Amino acid sequence: MTRTNRGRRFEADLNDATSLQDLNRIAAGYESALMWKMLGPHQGLRLERIRTELERDKFSAEMKALPEIKDDVSPPSEPPAAPPADVEPWGGCRGKFRGARPFNQGTEDRREGVRVVHD
Repeated sequence: MTRTNRGRRFEADLNDATSLQDLNRIAAGYESALMWKMLGPHQGLRLERIRTELERDKFSAEMKALPEIKDDVSPPSEPPAAPPADVEPWGGCRGKFRGARPFNQGTEDRREGVRVVHD
């Protein structure tokens, strides 16, 4: 079977699909065929376009609807509460960490016990 015939078979299967699950199963089949190079990239793009059109036209009722955005939502009546005064920001690490020391300052070679001095 040639790539063209295989692509036509997948196209016919897509058109004959009766549910969104069938469509997804067929899509998994042609994605696998693309992976194993049993279909050309142009055929894969064409099949994906056909699948998208079928999802939109035939199976739009089965697809999950997006939640509605309500315009009548009022802002909260009270501002959010401030954190307690005894809680430090950053988990209490402020003042304990002064940052990194300059590069190689005060390091020593542990193998020989010799202090390294850099200019």
